[in-house]
Amino acid sequence: MALLALLTKDPDQARAFAERTLGPLTAGDPPTRRLAETLLVVLEEEGRPRRAAARLGVHENTVAKRLRAVKELLGSDPAERPADMLAALLILRATHADG
Repeated sequence: MALLALLTKDPDQARAFAERTLGPLTAGDPPTRRLAETLLVVLEEEGRPRRAAARLGVHENTVAKRLRAVKELLGSDPAERPADMLAALLILRATHADG
């Protein structure tokens, strides 16, 4: 929560960071939000798809499929920048919760 508070001290800058980092993953449609949430849970579970699947209530193969879709959507592997991705996803979650 402290990281989120720091990042959202300037909400406009925080949103801009999230949009730059996540690009098309910031779309608000349900399928894209599901991909973003899956990536967030995987990152929170330190890259462990099985644990992420258990938290999400889906099969591990579903998590793997969603992660492939995320990589395709972003054009890169989000695991290469986990801290940035995690921060941006937390900002995205907070922003969606607000509005």
